[in-house]
Amino acid sequence: NPTKAESHLRRAVRYGQGAVRRRPEMAAAAAEAMVHLSVACHLLGRTDEALALCVDACKVNPKQAQSCYHLAKYSALLGRGDEAVAAVRSALALDRRFALTMDLDRDLAPVSDRIQTMLDEMRAEARTSAQQAIATGSQIDGMKAEATTFKARLSELDIRLRNVEARASDYPVDYGEIPGVQ
Repeated sequence: NPTKAESHLRRAVRYGQGAVRRRPEMAAAAAEAMVHLSVACHLLGRTDEALALCVDACKVNPKQAQSCYHLAKYSALLGRGDEAVAAVRSALALDRRFALTMDLDRDLAPVSDRIQTMLDEMRAEARTSAQQAIATGSQIDGMKAEATTFKARLSELDIRLRNVEARASDYPVDYGEIPGVQ
């Protein structure tokens, strides 16, 4: 029953917001209550209010992917394509599993072309990032070989230094002890 759910969830949101002021670790629970209340509001035909609740949930807990995803859905339903695509990007950045439900979610249909374009851009960004990482990895391999050479050279110099120190310990400390020196 969405009406009863709304009533209970409004209380949960009110208590959650109060708890967050005193205990910041309650932000996740408060944001989750806001998202559930937004779903109830949407089911009751108040999508504008649902959108506002999701915006607040994103502010309370910016690391909650579910609030970003619902923000995208409500933005798409209200014809706010740019906001919807930005929210989908945020949701995917927080939790890639939302990519599995995007194709099946009819609420995102109004912006599906724009989301596809955004996904293609994300794919290209990931490819570029991977190529840069591979290039960095090949540089590291070269550095490893160079480091091995330096390590061998350092080992040789260390042996030579020990030999010099060993020979130096045989020399007299005072010139007076050297035979033939007065």
